[in-house]
Amino acid sequence: MSEGFDLYAIFLAVAVAALFGGWFWQVSREMRFYFAGLWRFLDSRAARQRAELEREAMFGPLSSLRRVAQGVMLAGLAACCVLLLAYKFELM
Repeated sequence: MSEGFDLYAIFLAVAVAALFGGWFWQVSREMRFYFAGLWRFLDSRAARQRAELEREAMFGPLSSLRRVAQGVMLAGLAACCVLLLAYKFELM
C-alpha cells in the first residue's frame, strides 16, 4: 500500500462537492427568484385594485354574464384539479 492520499479519491470528492454546491446554489437562486416574484405580486395588490377601480369608472361594473362565466371557469378548474389529485393518489 502506498503512503499518503489517493489522488483519484481527492479529485472525486472535490467533484462531488462541486456538484452538490452547484445544485444547492441553483436551488437557492431559483427559490430567491420565486419568492421575489411572489413578493412583487403581493406588493402590487394596491396598484391592481386602483386599476380595477379605474376600469370600472370608465366602463362600468362587470356584467352578470361575465361574472357567471368567470365562476364557471373557476369551478371547472377546481374540478380538474380535484380529478387530477384523485387519479394521482389512486382514489378513483
